[in-house]
Formats: sequence, structure tokens, C-alpha cells
Amino acid sequence: MSSPIARLISGDAVEVDLTPRSFIHRHLAGHVTASEARHRIAKKLGKSVGQIRLVSADERSQTLPLSDDAVLRKDVQVVVLSFDNEAEEAAEVALLRATDSTSMADLAGNSYLSIRGREVSWFGQSLTSLPESIAQLSTLRKLLLENNNLSGLPDGFCQLVALQHLNLGNNALSSLPEKFGQLTALQHLQLRGNRLKTLPVSFGQLQDLQIMMMAENELTALPDSIGQLNSLQIFHLPHNKLNELPESFGQLSALRVLNINSNYLTTLPESFGNLTALETLWASLNQMSSLPESFGRLGALSELMMHGHTLEALPESFGHLAALEDLSLHNNPHVVGDSDMPTAGLRTLPASFGLLANLHSLHLSNNRLISLPESFGQLSSLQTLSLDYNMLTALPDSFNQLYSLHTLHLEGNPLKKMPDDVRGIIVSQPASSPHLSQMKQWISRFCYFVHGWSHQIWCCHRFGPIVVRRE
Repeated sequence: MSSPIARLISGDAVEVDLTPRSFIHRHLAGHVTASEARHRIAKKLGKSVGQIRLVSADERSQTLPLSDDAVLRKDVQVVVLSFDNEAEEAAEVALLRATDSTSMADLAGNSYLSIRGREVSWFGQSLTSLPESIAQLSTLRKLLLENNNLSGLPDGFCQLVALQHLNLGNNALSSLPEKFGQLTALQHLQLRGNRLKTLPVSFGQLQDLQIMMMAENELTALPDSIGQLNSLQIFHLPHNKLNELPESFGQLSALRVLNINSNYLTTLPESFGNLTALETLWASLNQMSSLPESFGRLGALSELMMHGHTLEALPESFGHLAALEDLSLHNNPHVVGDSDMPTAGLRTLPASFGLLANLHSLHLSNNRLISLPESFGQLSSLQTLSLDYNMLTALPDSFNQLYSLHTLHLEGNPLKKMPDDVRGIIVSQPASSPHLSQMKQWISRFCYFVHGWSHQIWCCHRFGPIVVRRE
């Protein structure tokens, strides 16, 4: 006796074996159950079991599917559903249980809904999916779903067009629906700690989005449409796998804060200089060896953190960053393999560097600087300066003009001479002199000791530099 044949609505046969395999099936007069057949067909078609329905081939007018315990003795019609009804029912039950509701109608009309994974832990597990019926919650403005185990979002999610604040942080999302851009009222989006590799092209439709947090994902690129987010002010992208930013990135005209730390960026697009509203840029621990000349057009930039790169030079336009107050470029040399010798690092600074009149804090430790420009003394607002572990043998004569300087780190440099007119106090006493000992104790209350020379200790007093020289 031949086994039943499963046919799609088109009439094509599904090439799947419906002969009995298990001991139980062999005792059912040589036939399999509808449940077993659904599992085999689902695997063959690459669908979930819940999407497969079986209808008797000679009763096509019948709308009810065969029950799971029905025995297949004849050919069957295979109906493939657009989504998994069983999974839908399970997701809806979990959602209602987490919100202590009896039906979706109980949730309709709410503007705020919070289902945090840790808060629903007493139910045994966090949410793993959302039902299509979530589309009924059309009045939601704030939805908090962080710390669950969501691996995807249903298409119906994109019908929540009133949403303004959405938190999906710390889930297991590997992708977003292509229609995600329909959530045009979104202003705050949290997607930290997921597994996203790409973003849908429709993302550019989120014209009202102001804050987007996407740290700790697996993004390798951003869509060109990202430049259409005209309202975006804060964008966090650290700990992803970005190799580059699209040229359209420079169109983010409202962007004030950008965090791209810990990616694989080797350069920035030339359009980056168009981000004229940018005030804070965290771009450390990437692989950049240079910056575009347009970088100097970031006229509002006040904080720049770019340590841990392979930068070899700064563009001449760098001195045009007139608003810059805090600058960190330390730990810049790149070390290859097990070698302790850096193969890259800043060796000089552009002559325009002295134009940074508002600079308060400058960290250039662990580079390969061999000299500082004469314009360095024009940094009249500089209060904290770290130059330790470079290759400086001398400081420019203009160094004595840094009247605001109160903290200086110079250790680890082969310094051989100081400027002729360094403002400070020179104490000429034997190293064993009690007066020198007292002077050290007095100075240490106000300053940091910085060991730069074999016979000298360079300090920075709050009222000006102090050199303590041993005879």
C-alpha cells in the first residue's frame, strides 16, 4: 500500500516521506498521524510547524484542519499559513500573563506599557516573542520591553504608529522588520545589547527620532538612509563591528553627541565635517590612521575622545576647532603582534594647534611626539597637560606662556633641556638637604610629581610651574 501524498494548493506534491518510522506509527495500520506529517512537511518547506495545516484531499471544501491525532490514510492538502497560529496564541498568552490581563481588549487604550524581563521573572521566564495582535495597542506612546529574550518582532509591531519611546534593550533581536520605519512618531529608541547586524532601509523614515542607543550589537554597516534622520541629536554606537560610516552620515544636521567607540573604523567620511552641531565625539578604540581635512569644520565640538588609534598625523584644519575644551589622543601607537615597538603614532602636531584657545585638558600620553609646535604656548586656557611617554627631547620656548597650567605629566620622555625663561621656582640644594625634603612635601600638597630627567623633578604648582633641581 502506497503512502499518502501531501500536495500544496497549487497541486504540486511536497517531496516528503510520509511512511511510518516509529514503533507507534507501525502499529497504526502502517500510517502516520497528522502531527508527525506536519513536522516533516514543515522541515521540508522551511516553515514552523504552526504554519502547516493539513486538510483531507477529498474534502477541500472543509475549512477545519485535520486534528493532530488523525491518521493519514489518503492524500492530504497542505495549507501554509503566513504566520504560526500556535506561536501567536502562545505569545499572546505570555503577554497577557505578564501584564496581568485577560484579553488584548484590556490593554487597548493604554498609552504606557512596561514588560521588563526582570520584573516578570516570577512567571518562570521572560518574553520570547510578541503576538501579531500587539497591533491592537494603537494608542501606546511608551513601550518598555528591555531584558527579555525577544528574537524578533512581528509585522504587526510596525502598526504602533503612536509610539514615541521604545526600549528593546538587552534582548536577542537579530533583525528588525523592514517596515520598522512606519513608527514615524518615535523620538527615543533603545536597542542596546541585541544581535543586530543590519538596519532596515526604512529607518530613514524616523524623522522625529532624537535619541538612538545601539551599543553592543553586531552592526557592520549603516544604511545610506540613516542620513535622513534630521532630528537625531544623540547617537550611541559603541561596541559594534562598523568598518565605515556612509557618506550620508554628514547629513545628520542636528547631531550633538556621537559615540562610536570600540568599532573597526579605519576612516571617517569627508562629509563628517558637515556635522556642525556636534558637541561631543567619542571615537576611541578604532583603527583610524588619519582624519579628513573637513574635520576642522566641527565648529561646535567641545569634547573629543580619540585614544587607542593608529593616527600618524592631524589635519592642518584641526586648529579650527575653536570650541574644543577637552581633547584625548593618548595611547595612539599601534603595536603589531607581540612586539613592544609601536609602528604608528603622532610624531608632530599641526602648526594650527595653538589656535585651540579654549582647550582646558589635553592628553597626548603614549604617542611618538618628537616635538611640539612653537604655537603650543598660545594655549592660554590649558590647565591639564599629559605628555608622558613620548619622544620629546625639548619643549618649545613658548611653553612658559601656559599661565593657566596647573597639572603636567612629562615622565617617560628623554628631555634634555627646558626653555630658557621657564617661570617657576628653582631650589638649588643638595639632595640630602632637609630644606629640599620640606619643599617636596609642601609641593606635593598642590601638584603631581613628574619624573622626566635623570637629575630633576618637574612639578606643576597651582600658581605656576616649579622646578626642583638636584645638584
